Amino acid sequence: MLTHHLTAFGSIDLDGIMKDYTEESEVLTPEGPLKGLAAIRELFGGFFKAIPTGSAFEMKLLTVSGPVAYIAWTSESTVARIPMGTDTFFLEGDKIRFHTVADYRVAK
Repeated sequence: MLTHHLTAFGSIDLDGIMKDYTEESEVLTPEGPLKGLAAIRELFGGFFKAIPTGSAFEMKLLTVSGPVAYIAWTSESTVARIPMGTDTFFLEGDKIRFHTVADYRVAK
């Protein structure tokens, strides 16, 4: 399930990413919680503007323990440099039930 999500993200496949969530899914961000498909779609739309196709992306760490996965990453594009980003996924069946995300973003 996590592989599908990361592959869809790397391919800038918004519809593919959305298959990993339900209306009950929640994403916790530094700006506050987001719940439901419309809010999550908007969040990823913003990510794809900062990390468009062709951006450099490096997975620094990927750890999985049971239904929980944690990743740490960096990215650089013509739009932004992200020297540190983290995500934690709490999986429930074949969906992401909770997802935390934060990044330190420097505009170019």
